Parts: sequence; structure tokens; C-alpha cells
Amino acid sequence: KSSLPTAGNGDVGACLSIPLISRLSSKAGASLQRIWPIQFGCLVRRSVLYSLQWIEGLPMDSLKPTICAEGLGFPEGPVWCSNGDMLLVDIHGGNIIRVNPDGATNIIAHCGGGPNGLAVGPDAKLYVCNNGGFEWIERRGRWFPGAIAEDYKSGSIQRVDPSSGAVETLYTHCSGRQLRGPNDLIFDKNGGFWFTDLGKTCGRTRDLGALYYARPDGEHIVEVGFPLDGPNGIAIAPDESRLFIAE
Repeated sequence: KSSLPTAGNGDVGACLSIPLISRLSSKAGASLQRIWPIQFGCLVRRSVLYSLQWIEGLPMDSLKPTICAEGLGFPEGPVWCSNGDMLLVDIHGGNIIRVNPDGATNIIAHCGGGPNGLAVGPDAKLYVCNNGGFEWIERRGRWFPGAIAEDYKSGSIQRVDPSSGAVETLYTHCSGRQLRGPNDLIFDKNGGFWFTDLGKTCGRTRDLGALYYARPDGEHIVEVGFPLDGPNGIAIAPDESRLFIAE
């Protein structure tokens, strides 16, 4: 565990490197990446989607952001499509949104709750970490997550057909324990996925988080790591020997 610089909003994080458990090791490439300083500073606070052009050999502060889309509620989990579109979740609206190269946006599915992380599965369906929802606070025209939603039932893993917009729930529990606030996920080459559960804050109490591994058929889920302190973004090493979790 090591300290990271502040992430634009004053939060300080840490990064955990976790060896893959051999019986669950699944040889994967990173299909979803995040740059948290950019995401907190721009995506969340300004409710716009930015594109970043990496200039080889130059530091992070040389990245040149361009606005791709505006009018988003609380965007998260961007996934690039081969046709140039981008998919993302809007936690505030409970939707999955498609962003075209010209900046046009359209809702392709309504997940309800709080869709938080997004990935494309081996079946070309969309898989969603749904945190179950927040109460929202509006400040100067921007939305910020607050306490647990009044209509919260559980966190869940959902599967979405991007063509029809049909949403089905795969998991709400693991070994009898409720999923509290699934946050981010990544698939491996065996077709399974790892995901973090940030947990929920309710009054004066806050859940400890966890790491899970599951299959996309809805038939197998196992808790791999507990307790974790607010596990958020997740990535997997190119040689698939380690997981990396932003805590």
C-alpha cells in the first residue's frame, strides 16, 4: 500500500496490489482503465466527458483535454467502442449512455439504482456494477452523491443487452451476504470478472468493502478479499499475475 497524490478533489487514495489466487487466476487483459485525477477533476465535477490525447514522454500535466459531451449527470466507467462511440454510466440518472463522436448522447438502457462501473463481456453484453443508489445533493447546478438512497434495496451486478436495452440482474448476494455497493469490474480472458464493492455509508456507520470474482452466467460468485477500505477502481496486470485496486 502506498500513498498517491491528491486526486483533484482533495481526496487522498492508496493503491493495493493483490496477487491473484491461483484457483481463480484467469489470465486477463485490462479492458477498462481509469485516470482518477482526471475523472474526479473533470468528469465528476463538471459533468462533462473529456477526451485526452497522450503525448509520449511528457508528464500528466501536458495532457490536453477536449470536451466530448456535456449535460451528463454523474458520469462514470467510460468504455470505448470500435466504431468510435463511447459508452458510460450515469450514476445520478441510473442510465447507460452512448456518446457519439460528434458529442450527441442517447440513453440505451435504464438500470435504476446507481450504475457505477461498466464493462463489455465476452458475449458482447454490457455488465454493470450497480451500487443501489444515493440521495443526491444539487449545488450550483451540479449533482453530488449523498447518503444511501431511501429506496435502496441492495447492490447488484446487472447484464444489459445494448441492442434492446433489456436489463437483468445476475447477483445481489454472495454466500448469503448482500452486495452493498459494487463499484468497478474487469473481465479476464477466461470470461469471468473481478469486481470491487465499495460498501455504503448509512448515518454514522460505513461498510467495509470487498473484492469478488464471478461468472457472467449468474451461477458462480465468490468473495476473494475482505476487508478493504473503500475499494474503487480495479485493473489487472498485463501478465495477469496481479490485480490492482484503488482503495
